[in-house]
Amino acid sequence: MSQTYKAMPFTVTTHHDKVINKNEPWENHPAYDTTEMRFCIVSTDTGEVLDDAQGYGYKTAQKAYAGYSYKNRDKSEDKERLAKKRHIEK
Repeated sequence: MSQTYKAMPFTVTTHHDKVINKNEPWENHPAYDTTEMRFCIVSTDTGEVLDDAQGYGYKTAQKAYAGYSYKNRDKSEDKERLAKKRHIEK
């Protein structure tokens, strides 16, 4: 079954609390938010999210494609490769 998918960007906002240091007031920082772009793999047929790195998202589209393809690889080929490696080591 061939499935079509693509990497879709989304934004992640992280809130940082203010830092108050009474002993060293020059190190005080106000509260602030940071936003960054992350990517998840989405099915082009259904729009369903197939992989989002457990909610964190991938930093680049290339890493999203690599992660998704690794998770959905043919594991029987890994067993064959490992068997060949063990045979060579003997």
